[in-house]
Amino acid sequence: MRKGPAMRALLALVMAAAVAWGGYWYAGSRAVLAGARAALADLRDQRRGDAAGVTLAGFPSRFDLTVAAPSLVSADGSLGWSAPFVQILALSYRPHHLIAVWPDRQSLTIGGQPLTLLGDDIRASAVAGASLDLPLDHAQLVASGLSLSAEAGWDLRLRELRLALRRAGAEPAGRASVALAGAPAFAEDGRDHQIGIALDDLAPGAGLRALIDPGGRLPALVEAATLSAILSFDRPIDRNAAATGLRLTAIRDIAADLRWGKIAVTLRGALVIGASGLPEGQITVTAREWRPLLAALTEAGAIGADVAPTVRNMAEALARGAGDTGTLTLPLDLGGGWISLGPFPLAPIPRL
Repeated sequence: MRKGPAMRALLALVMAAAVAWGGYWYAGSRAVLAGARAALADLRDQRRGDAAGVTLAGFPSRFDLTVAAPSLVSADGSLGWSAPFVQILALSYRPHHLIAVWPDRQSLTIGGQPLTLLGDDIRASAVAGASLDLPLDHAQLVASGLSLSAEAGWDLRLRELRLALRRAGAEPAGRASVALAGAPAFAEDGRDHQIGIALDDLAPGAGLRALIDPGGRLPALVEAATLSAILSFDRPIDRNAAATGLRLTAIRDIAADLRWGKIAVTLRGALVIGASGLPEGQITVTAREWRPLLAALTEAGAIGADVAPTVRNMAEALARGAGDTGTLTLPLDLGGGWISLGPFPLAPIPRL
């Protein structure tokens, strides 16, 4: 049977579209690969990272970038990360939507201490806005079956971690969005992002429990911990942020909650971070069934033995004054480099 003119025209159109799409994929894949190799070269020049190689596959519908044996290190060498590989995936018709997949075993260094991170499933996604600067719209990470162990002999396990970050006005998406709360006011210039973090079933191992709870006063399992806040930066989070630098300037609408057996702890407040990295502001800590927690902090050395009686007496007085001896509310002031309760400095403030 002879093909008619219409059929021949249709076949020609299909072939032309296939050739055009193949050309688009080839050009796009070369651009992605060149960008990844340039970024790797920059990391090597700065002595901030390395990798054994970068490859790309996925024709015709995806850009699947695989980085073999990647490693990163902070400028001062105190933080490090490495893994057998990491994959960054994108559909070729949605290149601004990225998916990252990590292996089930990774290596970390924190403060010079080697750590091993294991996970059953660790993946993240990020969606950028439709502009040349690729401003971050929203991102999320979900990890399950996590365990972190140190050569020093301690370990901890976590059933699930969910993290979500979204720009002002962006809609939440996916499982990680459950960690985000409310609909607070945002700046509209892309510098404000809402972050949410949720941890389910955190279980410190025996070695770590001996450090943080030597008296065995606390339950073995932290059932849940959540954090929601608005992060303000000095510039939008986009593709230029790594080169120009990104500084956290404020943390607003802080809402953190911890459930640990009968113990329940909440934090509420707001902080401003100066150019020095020291935060200032006020955090109100409310703790229910607080006495075992205070005793554990004292036994672990977090509260000095010389001030422990004063802290305990002050806590009892504050609880009685509020009319509920089982609940303790502490308005903590952060300023001048110290965390203080009224006129009493408690601990130095860490830099952010």
